[in-house]
Amino acid sequence: MRERKIYWFTGQPGAGKTELALRLKEYLEQINNEDVFHIDGDNLRNLFKNINYDREGREENIKRAQDIAKFIYSQGYDVIVSLVAPYKELRDKFKEELKTGLVEIYVYTTNIRGRENYHTNEYSAPSENYIDIDTTDINPEESLFEILSETNLIVNLPRESKTYQIRYNTISKDDTERWRLIENGNEILVSDVIVNGYTRTTKDWMSEINDYKWHVSCVGYCEVINNVAYINS
Repeated sequence: MRERKIYWFTGQPGAGKTELALRLKEYLEQINNEDVFHIDGDNLRNLFKNINYDREGREENIKRAQDIAKFIYSQGYDVIVSLVAPYKELRDKFKEELKTGLVEIYVYTTNIRGRENYHTNEYSAPSENYIDIDTTDINPEESLFEILSETNLIVNLPRESKTYQIRYNTISKDDTERWRLIENGNEILVSDVIVNGYTRTTKDWMSEINDYKWHVSCVGYCEVINNVAYINS
């Protein structure tokens, strides 16, 4: 049985912590068939009416999240935390206490995303024993794939190798059913296809075959998560 963990997403506002936390939550619930708990910093502040953003208020929010996460983890559940948590010394102390039970994931970007006025000058990035996720030039699906690979969660994907035909869905009215994944007559509609960790876009494949009624064959094992097909060949 896979060891349960606390996955702590840290980084400045707007980097993508909460979105990745929710995607990881859905993935873990799918492979474990059990609840995974998510603690979000903003929700925690709202719940306990903590509107103090100076050091005292931030430390209170961080320690409260740590206590709740540790308790749920002790009951045998995966816990995901998305919290700025700017103080490296508090995060390092918690990592030392949990040992291998905690995975720190540092999420950051150089893009302007409209949350910069919420950034804190007190933030100190991790220096060791963490997963580095730069969301500047990769989409959430690719970011999730990096996290799954770094944490060895990708080994939970089915290992049966099959041949898939990937077709552009010409009748789709939006991007939620952009691709048709066909295997032995069975068809799945997905929004994106990621092969070996990289998104294959319409432009990528259209440069190979100049016809929207084309198909590409790909041999590997596949898992569909969050309406995205992950193929490893």
